[in-house]
Amino acid sequence: MAELIHTFNSGKMNKDLDERLVPNGEYRDALNLELASSDSSNVGSFQNLKGNLELRNKMYNPKTSAYNQWLDTEYITALSNPICVGAKTDENSNDVYWFIASANTSVIAYYNSKTKLTRPLIVDTQGILNFSSNYLITGVNVLEGMLIWTDNQTEPKKILQLTIPLVPPWC
Repeated sequence: MAELIHTFNSGKMNKDLDERLVPNGEYRDALNLELASSDSSNVGSFQNLKGNLELRNKMYNPKTSAYNQWLDTEYITALSNPICVGAKTDENSNDVYWFIASANTSVIAYYNSKTKLTRPLIVDTQGILNFSSNYLITGVNVLEGMLIWTDNQTEPKKILQLTIPLVPPWC
């Protein structure tokens, strides 16, 4: 099969045409891109997002200056068939939130870019959040310390306070 190579000068997405008919300078679909929002001259242009790197940091111990790792039995991989159904990067703090659906559990996981910790924000085993791979969470906002989302199936939900201590109280 022939490889299609395009140079994207105009930066226009064209979902109407077949992939083989899209003119040079336009594109059909985009992944790992973000619309630049800065005061410089590149406002409105696309920029690549950084790739993913799995960090299993559970907590930081200030006495030893070391990060403790999640055990396999406690981590996301311990869930039954976990599927990421939504994600949000908070542009103000560079923190990342993942919405994860599994067989009997819904999880909102959180990565803090300052502490380099990956933590569960909410682990729902009672079916309250009811995340499903059939209903992706595409409407997510972080406003004044609140995480607000909807899956277009149930009513919008929010978490009021997103501040997580560096060291959990049980340590």
